[in-house]
Amino acid sequence: HVRSRRQRQMCIRDRRRSDPHHPGTTEHVVLISGQALIGPTDAPVLLNPGDYLSYAGDAPHVFEAIVAGTSAVLISELR
Repeated sequence: HVRSRRQRQMCIRDRRRSDPHHPGTTEHVVLISGQALIGPTDAPVLLNPGDYLSYAGDAPHVFEAIVAGTSAVLISELR
């Protein structure tokens, strides 16, 4: 079941920390433009345009734009 789909444009050095979601949640991200550190708070991954990442959304995670105008598509999957 897909809960939400959204595109987010992040400003340079915009860092968004997210608390854990519902148990079993998986988040899927495709970076559209720019560059960002995304994923688990303790081990974010550097993404470039076209990169895809999935990670446990039921653990603390982060989105941090490295380049101005960074945008991504995020899908939260609930199980």
